[in-house]
Amino acid sequence: MKTFPRWKQQLLVFIGLALAVFTVYIQWFSPVDTLRTLGATQIDKLAHIAGGLFIALLVEWRYPNLLRDLPRFLAFLALVIISWEAFEFFFDAKTRFFYDTYPLLWRLDAAGDITAGFLGAYGYRVFAARRQ
Repeated sequence: MKTFPRWKQQLLVFIGLALAVFTVYIQWFSPVDTLRTLGATQIDKLAHIAGGLFIALLVEWRYPNLLRDLPRFLAFLALVIISWEAFEFFFDAKTRFFYDTYPLLWRLDAAGDITAGFLGAYGYRVFAARRQ
């Protein structure tokens, strides 16, 4: 089994920490105006792309065979990304308020979030997974 390169380990840690900081800021410190700006400009999609990249890195590190099997990888990816969106929906009051106020806009945003996560993970699989 090949070793997981140091630069990928560092990238995994960096993305994980960045996503954690972003999540803490959004959940506890961001004013409503910031949330509106993130949503209106779709900047939050960058976090979802980074999340997809993070998932792909984790898969490559812990389950490299899964990354090579595209249908299984996509199924696993769908499970994780859709579970995250469900978690946000059921346990995040801000997301729930957004859904209650603008249900169609929330559906479009959730679809965009899911798509961005897939793009991040699939882009990593295509462009960086084989690089050592």
